[in-house]
Amino acid sequence: MQLFNNRYICRNITSTLFSTLALSIATSSYAATEDSYQLGQIIVNPSLAIGSSFSLSQTDFERSGARSLDEALRFIPSLNVRNGADGTPRIDIRGLRTRQIKLLVNGIPLNSTNDGQFDPTLIPTFAIDSINLRAGASSVLYGDGGMGGVLDIHTRSSFDGLQSGGKAELGSDHYWQTNAYTGYGDAKNDFFFSAGVRARDAFSVSNDFDPVLATTVANYQDDNDRNNSDYRRVNFMGSYNRQVTDKLRLGLFINHFDGDYGKPPTVFNNGTDDFAQKAKYERTEDQQGTSFQVGADYDFTDDWAGKLWFFNNHENENSAGYDDNNYNTIIKKNSFIQRDKTDIRGAHAQLNGMVGSDTQLAFSIDQRRESFDSQQTKCNAGTCNNSSKYVTTNVNKDINVRSYGFEVTQPLAYDLTLVTGVGYHQLDKDGGSDDNTQSAQLALSKAFNANTSVYASYGRKVDAPTIKQLYDASSGNDALGFQRANHYEVGINNNWQNASLDVAAYHSIVYDFIEKDNANQYMNRQKMELEGIDMSGMIQATDQLALRASLGLLHATDKSANADSTTLQYRPKSKLSLQADYDISNNITLNGSFQRIGEQAYFSRVDPTIYRKLSAFNLVSAKLSYALPKQLGSVYVGADNLFNEDYSTSYGFPQAGRFFYTGVKLDFK
Repeated sequence: MQLFNNRYICRNITSTLFSTLALSIATSSYAATEDSYQLGQIIVNPSLAIGSSFSLSQTDFERSGARSLDEALRFIPSLNVRNGADGTPRIDIRGLRTRQIKLLVNGIPLNSTNDGQFDPTLIPTFAIDSINLRAGASSVLYGDGGMGGVLDIHTRSSFDGLQSGGKAELGSDHYWQTNAYTGYGDAKNDFFFSAGVRARDAFSVSNDFDPVLATTVANYQDDNDRNNSDYRRVNFMGSYNRQVTDKLRLGLFINHFDGDYGKPPTVFNNGTDDFAQKAKYERTEDQQGTSFQVGADYDFTDDWAGKLWFFNNHENENSAGYDDNNYNTIIKKNSFIQRDKTDIRGAHAQLNGMVGSDTQLAFSIDQRRESFDSQQTKCNAGTCNNSSKYVTTNVNKDINVRSYGFEVTQPLAYDLTLVTGVGYHQLDKDGGSDDNTQSAQLALSKAFNANTSVYASYGRKVDAPTIKQLYDASSGNDALGFQRANHYEVGINNNWQNASLDVAAYHSIVYDFIEKDNANQYMNRQKMELEGIDMSGMIQATDQLALRASLGLLHATDKSANADSTTLQYRPKSKLSLQADYDISNNITLNGSFQRIGEQAYFSRVDPTIYRKLSAFNLVSAKLSYALPKQLGSVYVGADNLFNEDYSTSYGFPQAGRFFYTGVKLDFK
């Protein structure tokens, strides 16, 4: 297999490797703590590498000032956070989209039943204990989904006695945040509850932003507050688990959110700019969701243990497309009101054990039912001055997906370890033909010593089509089947006393990738290839100074026979992240970060399709913290985009300029 055939990557690999090794910047992959909620955890062997894995904890969130999931993940190589017409961040991994990432919170799948995506701003970091991202060839025990990767999130739990705390934060643009938690733990019980609110009126664009449109145009954007960029997020999380007997543990988890947000329109005119989207004036006026899980762990013997949990994830969303930037009338053509209800319910069971002294076996069964109920009332005339000119469309569909997984971990001679796994997946559609397929994994790793190991892995991952792709009134195609990806990866992991370095090279071939064709219908595209290098690391340079860095290089190609271009849009070719933590004194710490996101292509919206490139951009952030006496917490001030960079991650959608914030965090034990 030829891993790299792109001149850009080949030209930069050697110099990048040399620079990174010379600087001794190593891995940003941190070990998760043991204080997370355990009952919804899919057990995979954390000590064995079958692909790239990155872990983050509460300590990492506090260091970087991350408030939600998208901010927590921003320093992972080859992970790209995009902000475009959706009004909410989208997360891509190694060139695969948000809908190809499987998001689990305590074992509950949170991807939308409609389009398969998720809103990372709905997941606040204050209630998270650990985030584990497994990119590429993740374990077959996760079931279907996760062609791009699996985001496995676990909330806080396992307290020693009674503990509580809170945080309050204020920032530019009338931003504010407040949250509080309480937890209790003893030999038999663990309890946790948290609540939080975040809101802003708008975000300010950079001072360097240059308005293009005339002030009389509806989507004119001045150089101050971004149009329609307000949001509000309210979150409640709670869990309780009890050690009933020495062998049996039972638990309950619930999560509820509420909010609303605006979707900023493009700042260009699609009538004169072939690359610009049409200006839309849309808002999500109300968004509510509740997730629920009950689970049990049971130790059958010293060598065999089982896990079982049932889950339900329900969400209601009311949105509207208005006539203009007043956001108060729906009487012009294509304006609409829409009400969506989504529901995911199912169960996951897993059995892990040993055969002999060293062979590990694992079995999993995953079943879920996804349903989507939508009603849209749309103006279907030039002007709708009576009810007869509105058209109401209803969609009420569901799909069922079942997955079965089997995994074997077998130590071999010469400190080699072999991991093999197979999976079988079934898709039952509400109309259209059903589908089934297989997944697989094969990984071989070798530990040279306690510090260094290498691995090579292959994984076949599959994703079911979403309800929107199957049944959308204008674009749906109920003949769609599973998407498939073959992931190949080699890597080396080093973990020394004061430093670490991980390097991985990957090549992914994606078949039957679902996208819209020129007729605006979802189709299984033939072939797409993604290849690149991920490097990450850290070094404790002195007792006071810690350095972290990561680098991702990506080359993405559309190999479909009917593709207008081999280029794939909105996939940055490079991403460099640097972080530094310096203890000025016993109580004062300075945290700084730098990110450079490379060029990325974007397409025209008229035939013949051509592409241009968004410029690379640099972001610098800093945070100064003072630790309060007796470990009571800290006070801090910080700034994101310190040098007020004018940048976009999607053409026509400028991002936030300089943002200042200050806050206080308190802990009581």
